[in-house]
Amino acid sequence: MGWLLLVAGVLLLGLATWSTTALLRPADALDGAVTAGVVAAAGVAACMLVAGVAGVLHPGAVLALEAAWAAAAAALAGPPRLRRPRLRIAAAIRGEPWAAALVALAVHALAWQAHVAHVLPPNANNTKTNHQTIAA
Repeated sequence: MGWLLLVAGVLLLGLATWSTTALLRPADALDGAVTAGVVAAAGVAACMLVAGVAGVLHPGAVLALEAAWAAAAAALAGPPRLRRPRLRIAAAIRGEPWAAALVALAVHALAWQAHVAHVLPPNANNTKTNHQTIAA
């Protein structure tokens, strides 16, 4: 039952994020990606806070709040307008080499942290704190 709630929550969050980002009409693909990330994080936080304040902080209530958000955002956004994305990575790297180097460094750091969190076991008396510190 837990995996079903997880799948439903991820799908609803995706729909709500996509619809809300479409309502905000970002200027280009990068703005859209950043906007979607911020909208997703803010939406999850808002759903959790509302459920917590109402005293019903459990998976069903959070899922219901995400469903309401997704339905409202999808209704306001209207039918989807799909465009084929144009990725010009080589041109972006040539245009902004320092930014490309910083992005590559950030991706490498994120991949390393994911590897550390996945591979290294907790190895201290207070395993939760130690593992979270190393993985973070």
